[in-house]
Amino acid sequence: MKFRGHSLRNLDPKGRLLLPQDFRDRILADSDQTDSLGRVVLTILDDCVVGFTATQWALVEAEMDKIKNPSKKLRNFRRKFLSGAEEAQIDAQGRIKLPQHLREYGTLDHDVVVAGVGQYFEIWNKAEFDRMLDGQDLDDVSEELTAAGVDLPF
Repeated sequence: MKFRGHSLRNLDPKGRLLLPQDFRDRILADSDQTDSLGRVVLTILDDCVVGFTATQWALVEAEMDKIKNPSKKLRNFRRKFLSGAEEAQIDAQGRIKLPQHLREYGTLDHDVVVAGVGQYFEIWNKAEFDRMLDGQDLDDVSEELTAAGVDLPF
């Protein structure tokens, strides 16, 4: 099962976010037997906060470890991406607490969008999410999709 769809949510004054039920179910399905509520790893990417299940995060780290002798640009990306990461436990109410540095990076204050994008989910400032979607259409990426061998049926 993948993360898909999006949902408008509100951060509470303590920076807690109620995850959509289907996202919580996906996270819990990925958790081990000793973790009854689920955990995610949160980090920064593309002006938003991204969340991974523990299993998916382990794959991300393994892929990053494959990079031998990276350029300075790639080392800086890895520093930013990995050093921004924090684990978050889902509480009994289905919420995760977003650390202050992640809220600041994503300019997350009250109105946020939680968007499923396959293997991970994103948490966006609602206004930024709306701006990003308004500026996007399929023609913008059709050549890149074709070059990647992706043939969508529309």
